[in-house]
Amino acid sequence: MLLRKSGVILLRSAYAWFNLARQHWGNDEGANFRDSMAKEMTPEQIAEAQKLSKELLKNIEANQKAKE
Repeated sequence: MLLRKSGVILLRSAYAWFNLARQHWGNDEGANFRDSMAKEMTPEQIAEAQKLSKELLKNIEANQKAKE
């Protein structure tokens, strides 16, 4: 069970980062990897990953503003 939970967490995190790569930095490969991972995830897991992606973007933007 622990391995399964770890795998889900890794998929969610990877999905979130590839989602950012595509949506905010224009990386087309990010979309390919994100879509490939989505095939292994439930709709609930995808929703969690999308939420994580938004949270990551907020943190990135806040850190960039703090450096200015």
